[in-house]
This record gives sequence, structure tokens and C-alpha cells, in this order.
Amino acid sequence: MLIIGCDYHPSVQHIAWIDSETGECSERQLRHSDGEAEKFYRDLKAKGVKVGVGIEATGHARWFERWLAELELKLWVRRKRGNRKLVCSGCGRKLAEAYDTYEREVRDLPCFEFRTTVVVELYRVRCPGVD
Repeated sequence: MLIIGCDYHPSVQHIAWIDSETGECSERQLRHSDGEAEKFYRDLKAKGVKVGVGIEATGHARWFERWLAELELKLWVRRKRGNRKLVCSGCGRKLAEAYDTYEREVRDLPCFEFRTTVVVELYRVRCPGVD
């Protein structure tokens, strides 16, 4: 699978990717105005490459979301990480760090014409107050 991280801007996107099978990675900039970005993703689809694209939540990317849906490429939209509050579920103590992070996928209702899955990031903490 080709995993692409996309720093999306209205006129351009900066992407970095890694091939999860070969470990090959690279980065580049794709312009929207001349169709370079659309051609890049359409070429991946034509080659039969399995692709996942991750972007931070943005309100100006609806056409980009439609392209990816049309090409049947997976899109991950992530919230920006802020000040996460870690709390022990056993005693309620606030903790500074997690020893493990994992994700749980929950299928949600469609958003416009897109099938949606909410990915919830969960943390495991070691609390000195709980055995």
C-alpha cells in the first residue's frame, strides 16, 4: 500500500509517501491549476496501486475528496493533535504520557456521497495508583 501524507493548500499540495511493502519513500509538490495533482492520483489508480491518503481536517478540499472517492482511494482526515488529556480509567488521575497508542475504526453514517469511518485514537497509560 502507498501511504501518502498530504499538506493540502487550495492551489498546491505537498505530499510525502511511503510504500508499505518496499519501504521506498519520497516527497513532492503537486499543483492543482494545471491538473498535476489529478493526474498523479489517476495514474496510481490506473496502475492498480492500493493508496491511502491522509490530510488534516480542512474546509477547502471537497473537490479533492470527490476525486479520491471517484478513484476509490481511501482518505483519512485527522484532527490536529492538541493538548490531549490522559486520564487513568481506574482512578481518574491525570497522566503525562501513554505507553501505547492504538486505533479503533467505527463505521459512521455517510457524509454527502462518501462512506465514512471514524478512526478513534486510544491510549494506554500506566498509572502508579492502579495495579
